[in-house]
Amino acid sequence: MQHLKAFALLGLGIAGLLLAGCVDVQELEQEQQRRAEPVPKLFVLETYSDDELPGTQRTIGPVDEEHLIVPLPDDWHVPPRNSRWLMRVQYERDNPYPSIIVTGGEASETDAEGSPIKHLSEANLQAYAKQLEQKLTEEQLEKGGGAPEVSGLKVGNFHGVMYVQPAVAGGKNLERLMIITIQRGRKYEVELRALRGTLRSFRPQAYAVAARLQVFE
Repeated sequence: MQHLKAFALLGLGIAGLLLAGCVDVQELEQEQQRRAEPVPKLFVLETYSDDELPGTQRTIGPVDEEHLIVPLPDDWHVPPRNSRWLMRVQYERDNPYPSIIVTGGEASETDAEGSPIKHLSEANLQAYAKQLEQKLTEEQLEKGGGAPEVSGLKVGNFHGVMYVQPAVAGGKNLERLMIITIQRGRKYEVELRALRGTLRSFRPQAYAVAARLQVFE
Protein backbone atom coordinates (compact mmCIF):
# COMPACT_ATOMS: atom_id res chain seq x y z
CA MET A 1 0.00 0.00 0.00
CA GLN A 2 2.85 2.34 0.88
CA HIS A 3 4.49 1.42 -2.44
CA LEU A 4 1.33 2.40 -4.31
CA LYS A 5 1.22 5.75 -2.50
CA ALA A 6 4.86 6.33 -3.37
CA PHE A 7 4.22 5.55 -7.04
CA ALA A 8 1.17 7.84 -7.01
CA LEU A 9 3.14 10.70 -5.52
CA LEU A 10 5.97 10.09 -7.97
CA GLY A 11 3.49 10.16 -10.86
CA LEU A 12 1.98 13.41 -9.66
CA GLY A 13 5.46 14.90 -9.35
CA ILE A 14 6.43 13.90 -12.89
CA ALA A 15 3.13 15.24 -14.23
CA GLY A 16 3.76 18.48 -12.43
CA LEU A 17 7.22 18.73 -13.90
CA LEU A 18 5.88 18.01 -17.39
CA LEU A 19 3.13 20.56 -16.95
CA ALA A 20 5.64 23.09 -15.74
CA GLY A 21 7.81 22.28 -18.76
CA CYS A 22 4.87 22.91 -21.10
CA VAL A 23 4.25 26.33 -19.55
CA ASP A 24 7.92 27.25 -19.95
CA VAL A 25 7.86 26.27 -23.63
CA GLN A 26 4.76 28.39 -24.24
CA GLU A 27 6.33 31.35 -22.51
CA LEU A 28 9.49 30.85 -24.56
CA GLU A 29 7.52 30.76 -27.81
CA GLN A 30 5.65 33.93 -26.83
CA GLU A 31 8.92 35.66 -26.00
CA GLN A 32 10.42 34.60 -29.34
CA GLN A 33 7.34 35.93 -31.11
CA ARG A 34 7.62 39.26 -29.31
CA ARG A 35 11.28 39.52 -30.28
CA ALA A 36 10.49 38.68 -33.90
CA GLU A 37 7.92 41.46 -34.24
CA PRO A 38 9.34 44.47 -36.12
CA VAL A 39 10.32 47.39 -33.91
CA PRO A 40 8.88 50.70 -35.17
CA LYS A 41 11.63 52.85 -36.68
CA LEU A 42 12.32 56.22 -35.14
CA PHE A 43 11.74 59.15 -37.48
CA VAL A 44 14.86 61.31 -37.59
CA LEU A 45 14.19 65.04 -38.03
CA GLU A 46 17.12 67.42 -38.46
CA THR A 47 16.20 70.92 -37.29
CA TYR A 48 18.09 74.16 -37.91
CA SER A 49 17.51 77.88 -37.69
CA ASP A 50 18.04 79.85 -40.89
CA ASP A 51 21.05 81.72 -39.52
CA GLU A 52 22.87 78.42 -38.93
CA LEU A 53 23.08 77.80 -42.69
CA PRO A 54 25.55 79.26 -45.22
CA GLY A 55 24.80 82.40 -47.18
CA THR A 56 22.82 82.51 -50.43
CA GLN A 57 22.99 86.13 -51.52
CA ARG A 58 22.29 85.49 -55.23
CA THR A 59 19.20 83.96 -56.84
CA ILE A 60 18.09 82.54 -60.19
CA GLY A 61 14.59 82.98 -61.48
CA PRO A 62 11.77 83.00 -61.60
CA VAL A 63 11.90 79.57 -63.27
CA ASP A 64 9.40 76.71 -63.61
CA GLU A 65 6.89 78.94 -65.40
CA GLU A 66 7.52 81.68 -62.80
CA HIS A 67 6.61 79.44 -59.86
CA LEU A 68 10.09 79.38 -58.34
CA ILE A 69 13.07 81.57 -57.39
CA VAL A 70 16.17 79.55 -56.45
CA PRO A 71 18.89 80.78 -54.06
CA LEU A 72 22.53 80.19 -55.00
CA PRO A 73 25.26 79.24 -52.52
CA ASP A 74 27.78 82.06 -52.13
CA ASP A 75 30.89 81.70 -54.31
CA TRP A 76 29.66 78.63 -56.23
CA HIS A 77 30.02 78.66 -60.02
CA VAL A 78 26.93 78.76 -62.26
CA PRO A 79 27.49 76.76 -65.48
CA PRO A 80 25.46 77.36 -68.68
CA ARG A 81 21.75 76.64 -68.40
CA ASN A 82 20.46 73.18 -69.30
CA SER A 83 16.83 72.24 -69.91
CA ARG A 84 17.22 69.11 -67.77
CA TRP A 85 17.09 71.13 -64.57
CA LEU A 86 15.81 74.39 -63.15
CA MET A 87 19.15 75.30 -61.60
CA ARG A 88 22.61 73.83 -61.33
CA VAL A 89 25.68 75.15 -59.53
CA GLN A 90 29.05 73.60 -58.82
CA TYR A 91 31.67 74.37 -56.20
CA GLU A 92 34.51 74.83 -58.70
CA ARG A 93 34.40 76.06 -62.28
CA ASP A 94 36.39 73.15 -63.70
CA ASN A 95 35.09 70.35 -61.47
CA PRO A 96 31.50 69.05 -61.69
CA TYR A 97 31.59 67.70 -58.10
CA PRO A 98 30.24 68.74 -55.76
CA SER A 99 27.23 70.22 -57.51
CA ILE A 100 23.68 71.15 -56.51
CA ILE A 101 20.80 70.60 -58.92
CA VAL A 102 17.18 71.69 -58.58
CA THR A 103 14.38 69.98 -60.53
CA GLY A 104 10.62 69.81 -60.14
CA GLY A 105 7.20 71.01 -61.17
CA GLU A 106 3.58 70.33 -60.36
CA ALA A 107 3.10 67.87 -57.48
CA SER A 108 1.20 64.63 -58.09
CA GLU A 109 1.64 62.98 -54.68
CA THR A 110 -1.32 61.83 -52.64
CA ASP A 111 -1.62 60.81 -49.01
CA ALA A 112 -2.83 57.48 -47.61
CA GLU A 113 -6.45 58.52 -48.18
CA GLY A 114 -5.81 59.55 -51.76
CA SER A 115 -6.02 63.30 -51.16
CA PRO A 116 -3.48 65.49 -53.01
CA ILE A 117 -0.51 66.67 -50.97
CA LYS A 118 -0.25 70.42 -51.52
CA HIS A 119 2.23 71.28 -48.81
CA LEU A 120 4.61 69.47 -46.47
CA SER A 121 4.28 70.52 -42.85
CA GLU A 122 4.92 69.20 -39.37
CA ALA A 123 1.51 67.50 -39.52
CA ASN A 124 2.19 65.27 -42.55
CA LEU A 125 5.98 65.14 -42.84
CA GLN A 126 6.49 61.80 -41.08
CA ALA A 127 3.66 60.11 -42.99
CA TYR A 128 5.07 61.35 -46.31
CA ALA A 129 8.56 60.15 -45.37
CA LYS A 130 7.20 56.67 -44.61
CA GLN A 131 5.27 56.64 -47.89
CA LEU A 132 8.38 57.65 -49.84
CA GLU A 133 10.55 55.08 -48.07
CA GLN A 134 8.09 52.31 -48.99
CA LYS A 135 8.19 53.42 -52.62
CA LEU A 136 12.00 53.50 -52.66
CA THR A 137 12.13 50.08 -51.02
CA GLU A 138 9.93 48.57 -53.73
CA GLU A 139 12.06 50.16 -56.45
CA GLN A 140 15.29 48.93 -54.92
CA LEU A 141 13.98 45.40 -54.39
CA GLU A 142 13.37 45.18 -58.14
CA LYS A 143 16.97 46.26 -58.73
CA GLY A 144 18.36 43.98 -56.03
CA GLY A 145 19.64 46.85 -53.91
CA GLY A 146 18.96 48.20 -50.45
CA ALA A 147 16.54 51.03 -49.81
CA PRO A 148 17.76 54.27 -48.20
CA GLU A 149 16.33 55.58 -44.96
CA VAL A 150 14.22 58.70 -45.35
CA SER A 151 14.56 61.40 -42.70
CA GLY A 152 13.15 64.89 -42.24
CA LEU A 153 14.56 68.41 -42.53
CA LYS A 154 13.08 71.47 -40.81
CA VAL A 155 14.45 74.99 -41.16
CA GLY A 156 12.08 77.61 -39.79
CA ASN A 157 8.81 77.09 -41.66
CA PHE A 158 10.45 74.87 -44.28
CA HIS A 159 9.73 71.12 -44.15
CA GLY A 160 11.25 68.48 -46.41
CA VAL A 161 12.34 64.87 -46.51
CA MET A 162 15.73 63.57 -47.58
CA TYR A 163 17.77 60.45 -48.24
CA VAL A 164 21.21 59.48 -49.58
CA GLN A 165 22.00 57.06 -52.39
CA PRO A 166 25.28 55.91 -53.96
CA ALA A 167 25.92 56.53 -57.65
CA VAL A 168 28.59 56.11 -60.29
CA ALA A 169 29.21 58.67 -63.05
CA GLY A 170 32.16 58.91 -65.39
CA GLY A 171 33.96 56.18 -63.46
CA LYS A 172 33.68 58.16 -60.21
CA ASN A 173 31.98 56.89 -57.06
CA LEU A 174 29.46 59.46 -55.90
CA GLU A 175 26.90 60.05 -53.18
CA ARG A 176 23.59 61.78 -53.91
CA LEU A 177 21.69 63.65 -51.22
CA MET A 178 18.07 64.13 -52.30
CA ILE A 179 15.99 66.78 -50.49
CA ILE A 180 12.30 66.84 -51.46
CA THR A 181 9.76 69.47 -50.55
CA ILE A 182 6.18 70.19 -51.60
CA GLN A 183 4.93 73.76 -51.40
CA ARG A 184 1.87 75.43 -52.91
CA GLY A 185 1.15 72.33 -54.97
CA ARG A 186 4.67 72.25 -56.47
CA LYS A 187 7.21 69.51 -55.77
CA TYR A 188 10.93 70.32 -55.91
CA GLU A 189 14.01 68.15 -55.50
CA VAL A 190 17.32 69.64 -54.41
CA GLU A 191 20.08 67.17 -55.22
CA LEU A 192 23.64 67.37 -53.93
CA ARG A 193 26.13 65.26 -55.87
CA ALA A 194 29.54 64.77 -54.31
CA LEU A 195 32.47 62.38 -54.46
CA ARG A 196 32.08 59.55 -51.97
CA GLY A 197 33.34 60.58 -48.56
CA THR A 198 32.90 64.34 -49.14
CA LEU A 199 29.12 64.70 -49.04
CA ARG A 200 28.94 65.75 -45.39
CA SER A 201 31.10 68.84 -46.01
CA PHE A 202 28.60 70.31 -48.47
CA ARG A 203 25.27 69.32 -46.92
CA PRO A 204 24.78 72.76 -45.30
CA GLN A 205 24.82 74.46 -48.73
CA ALA A 206 22.19 72.03 -50.04
CA TYR A 207 20.07 72.60 -46.92
CA ALA A 208 20.30 76.37 -47.47
CA VAL A 209 19.19 76.11 -51.09
CA ALA A 210 16.22 73.90 -50.19
CA ALA A 211 15.11 75.93 -47.17
CA ARG A 212 15.22 79.25 -49.05
CA LEU A 213 13.33 78.26 -52.17
CA GLN A 214 10.70 80.87 -52.96
CA VAL A 215 7.59 79.14 -54.34
CA PHE A 216 4.67 80.96 -55.95
CA GLU A 217 1.26 79.70 -57.01
